[in-house]
Amino acid sequence: MMEWKKELAKSGAWVLSISHTIKVLSFLSTIVLARLLSPADFGIVAMATAVVTLVEMLGDFGFHVYLVQKKDLQRQDLDTAWTFQVLLAVGEGLILLGCGPLVGNFYGEPRLVPVFYALGATVFLGGFRNVGIVAFQKELKFHLEFFLRIPSKLIGVVTAVGLAYTMGNYWALILGISSQRITEVAASYFLCPYRPRVSFQKTGELFRFSKWLYLNTTFSFLLQRSPDLIVGKLAGQDAVGLFSVSYSVATLPTSEFVDPIARATFPAYVKLRHDLKALRDGYLKVLSLVAFLSIPMGVGIAVLADSIVPVLLGPKWLSAVQLLQFLTFVGILKTLQGNAASIFLAQGRPWAITALWGLKICLLLPALGILCPRLGALGAAWAFVLTEALVGPVVLGYVFKSLSISWRSGMQVFARPSVAALCMYVVLAGINSSRILDPFPRAGFIALMTLVFIGAVSYLVICLGLWAFLGRRGSTPESWFWGVVRNLFVHR
Repeated sequence: MMEWKKELAKSGAWVLSISHTIKVLSFLSTIVLARLLSPADFGIVAMATAVVTLVEMLGDFGFHVYLVQKKDLQRQDLDTAWTFQVLLAVGEGLILLGCGPLVGNFYGEPRLVPVFYALGATVFLGGFRNVGIVAFQKELKFHLEFFLRIPSKLIGVVTAVGLAYTMGNYWALILGISSQRITEVAASYFLCPYRPRVSFQKTGELFRFSKWLYLNTTFSFLLQRSPDLIVGKLAGQDAVGLFSVSYSVATLPTSEFVDPIARATFPAYVKLRHDLKALRDGYLKVLSLVAFLSIPMGVGIAVLADSIVPVLLGPKWLSAVQLLQFLTFVGILKTLQGNAASIFLAQGRPWAITALWGLKICLLLPALGILCPRLGALGAAWAFVLTEALVGPVVLGYVFKSLSISWRSGMQVFARPSVAALCMYVVLAGINSSRILDPFPRAGFIALMTLVFIGAVSYLVICLGLWAFLGRRGSTPESWFWGVVRNLFVHR
């Protein structure tokens, strides 16, 4: 068991390094591109990629999840999954080529037509990615995935920024996406020796498991991209551009912790699914780590939004401040319930995810339809806040019930991070309203970094103080952090 924990910790470190590197690159590229391009350029790309994601979702059956959780994986499984992956990509590419003029007419934006031609070709080529790379996750070889995804992302960012500087329009974003996808396909064959072949032998078994994952993918698209479609139609490309960038910035440091943690823990949950106590303990430890990191980050973005927007995005994005403040809490709520999907998949219950996400859809879409015509992008933010606030307790309650976790034990995980984050909010709000940082420009980078440092230190001090006051109980993020600090001083 100890050897397995060490292997999982090592894999988790690689997954976090992948996610953080990609998000840092995305964050920096967003800052640079926001200064080189206009909200209208981002709006065109957001509308186009929303439709592209919809088409890709129609062909996404979650084959990789089936391959990871399958115990006796054979070559026929991999070949069958790759064959249908290619066939579906061909169909998706043809659909995008055909629907370009229709979408352009729907939005009244003829510039979308050639964009769809370019993205259709990109989707088609992306379908040929080597299915053998699923072994990176199944065998916890995430260091190979690092060298698959990071160079591809870097090439995409460099392409987008370089073309934005020279061309100055939305084509920089489109070609950046294309270069990243094509590079990743080529790298998948370079890093993995497996060579797929056409096969249909495991078709029935493949689709029996994947039907629920298909519904989950559909609901995931509606949850993530419906604002781009609805806001784009009801409020125009400027509004959808503001919402898209604000959502990306607001959820970057919070909800993006869930994806790498879920990728690292899913194989572990699969191995522990028959040991309820070990699975419960593992889930609570992961949830405590997620809460410890995501709650203060979300609260910090909310209180510093009026400084973050002008410093990172520029003065033309000032109307995004209020959006950012609302959407950070959406990121926190999504993060705290995000690891639930890995638990349900490990237990062989993908239908549970379908039911919970279906509930979100039933609340989100009517809320968007009611609020967006009246409030535009702000209405979309309100719709997300209300949906996550109503469904979040249901998701957590369902997980707690399946793992025999009492509400008292579950809520204790959030107690210290929430109290410490609230105290941090008071500290930062007080400094913001005072004249302490008057020697620095209010919207300057130095002032922002000073506030971030003060917030981080105050949060850690309060968290550690509460942990020590309550008796230093259990294996918590505070105990891990204190152990690192103590070992550092002991070695010195």
